[in-house]
Amino acid sequence: MKNWKNITLAVIGVLLLIIGFQNLGKVPVQILFWSPAVPKIVLLLGALLIGFFAGTLFARRKRG
Repeated sequence: MKNWKNITLAVIGVLLLIIGFQNLGKVPVQILFWSPAVPKIVLLLGALLIGFFAGTLFARRKRG
């Protein structure tokens, strides 16, 4: 069972690396009056983290 988990984590890690290397290009982002050029991978990771924390927050709120 432990070997299955390691293989799954390795496959997910490789897929994340492939996705990351495909999204290294910079894109302009408009934040109020500021327009920085940010790599796409940063936007993807930011959206992932915001979604993770929002899901965790609402799951805890629903339980308690």
